[in-house]
Amino acid sequence: MNLSQKYRPTSFDGILGQEDIIHILRNQVVKKRIGSSYLFLGPSGSGKTTLARVLAMAVNCGKPAKGNPCGKCDSCRAILKGQTYDVIELDIGSYRGIDSIKRIEMTTKFMPFGEKKVYILDEVHALTSPAWDATLKMLEDCGDYILFILCASDDDIPAVARSRCQEFTLQCLEPKMIAQKLSIINQKERFGLDQNSLRFIAEFAQGNMRSAEMMLAQVINLNHGQPKPKQIRKFLQTRMAEI
Repeated sequence: MNLSQKYRPTSFDGILGQEDIIHILRNQVVKKRIGSSYLFLGPSGSGKTTLARVLAMAVNCGKPAKGNPCGKCDSCRAILKGQTYDVIELDIGSYRGIDSIKRIEMTTKFMPFGEKKVYILDEVHALTSPAWDATLKMLEDCGDYILFILCASDDDIPAVARSRCQEFTLQCLEPKMIAQKLSIINQKERFGLDQNSLRFIAEFAQGNMRSAEMMLAQVINLNHGQPKPKQIRKFLQTRMAEI
């Protein structure tokens, strides 16, 4: 059960704990002041890639509402289903060499079907030096119809790259915020966990929403699907000790 995928936000309203960043990005969408490149920094599980995907939807949405993607137009539906060439996402952790960047560069020559062709480069800090050189060239030479969104959990990013991007730093989520979302998932999935158990998970997640959702998916299988608070705490303590 992949709860993080099932409950991943599809609008700015669903993204937790990044109010100032959301406010700026929504205003940019409303006023059509979208930049050519963005850099989202922050710890794992803070929502960088989710934010990038929502921004990609918003700039291509046919009927945005106060900067939020509608989620219903042809463009939004295609992006949500991964059935569009207008949004290309690459895990740089797995494809960190210059050949991967050259393949991306070749596709930038083709116009988008919608408003923008969006490239989301996740874990971009893992790029090799030659790949960074090629990426910087793309950032400098890209057309008006191109939008690059770089995401990194490590802030070791070349200064020249930072100077070419609008930079935003996402913060770790507070346990209270994580517990609130877990409570929503708990209710919708009818897991039946009590609030104390959800708070345990939120605290052990250490600001990482994705980790919290993975822990929730694990603990609901304790004691034949009826875990007790003591069992959950013991499991999480053991899990943390093994990390």
